[in-house]
Amino acid sequence: MNSISIKCSICGKEQHARARATFPDGRVALSCKNCDVAFVHPIPDHQEIAAYYSSYPTTAEQSFVHGELLTSRHRPILEYLLGQITRGLPLKILDFGFGAGAFLKLVARNGCLSYGADFSEQNCAQIKEYSQRTGLEIVTVNLSEYSLDKLDCQGFDVITLFQAIEHLSDPVGVLRDLAARLAQGGVIYVECPNEGAWYLRVKNILRRRFDREGFFGSLNPPQHLFGFTRKSMKLALKHVNLEILECSDYAFGDGVHQVETLDWYPTIGQW
Repeated sequence: MNSISIKCSICGKEQHARARATFPDGRVALSCKNCDVAFVHPIPDHQEIAAYYSSYPTTAEQSFVHGELLTSRHRPILEYLLGQITRGLPLKILDFGFGAGAFLKLVARNGCLSYGADFSEQNCAQIKEYSQRTGLEIVTVNLSEYSLDKLDCQGFDVITLFQAIEHLSDPVGVLRDLAARLAQGGVIYVECPNEGAWYLRVKNILRRRFDREGFFGSLNPPQHLFGFTRKSMKLALKHVNLEILECSDYAFGDGVHQVETLDWYPTIGQW
C-alpha cells in the first residue's frame, strides 16, 4: 500500500505513514512510527460523527432491569475513583461520552453532582427522561449541538472517559479542554482499548479470514478513530500537562473496567 505524508495528531511528528488496511468507506488505517498510535485517515468531520451517534444502537435504552444491572456494575469503579479524592462529598463528576448513562445514574444516587457530555441526541434524551422520572438531578450537554461551555463546566473533582477517547476526532484537544476544567487535586480517568494487545493481532488475522474488513485492530470508522498503546496514551496525557498516576492494563471481563462487555462476552462463571 502507498505511504501518506501526515502529521500525527498525538505526538506531532511529520512522517510518511504506510496504509496498513483500507476500510469499506475508503478510509485507511495508519500508524505513527514515533508514538505507535494507530488512526483512521481521513478523520470523519463533526457533522458525520454527530449524525452517526444520533441513534446509536449500542447505547439504546433497554429494559429497566437491564439498566439497573448495568448501573450497579459501575459501583467498583466509582468507589475506586472516590477513593482518589481527599475531600468529602458532594464531589462534582463529569462523564464525557456517557453512552447509556449508567455511571451518571450511580453518581447521582451517591450524593455527587452528576454531569454528562455526549455526541448522541438519543443518549441525552434518555438521561433527561430518566432524570425527570426519578427526580435525580443529572445535567447533560449534547455535544453535537453545544460545547462544554453550556455546562457549569469548571471545578470537576473527577472526569471520566470510559471507552470514549478512541471515538474522538481530536483526542489531545479534548483532553486539554477537560484538564483545564479540573479542580485542584482532581483526577481524569481514561479507559480505552490497548492497540498493542495480542488479542487484536489475532482478531486481525481472523477478520481477514472471515471478510470483516471494516475493522483493523481496534479501529472501526466512524466509531473507533484512534488506537492507543501505553506509549501513545502517555504522550497524549503529557502534552496536556497531566501527571500520570497510573497507566496499566486490565483483565478482560474483570467486572471493574468496561463492564458492558459482561453482556457481550459472558465470563466462564456466568456460563
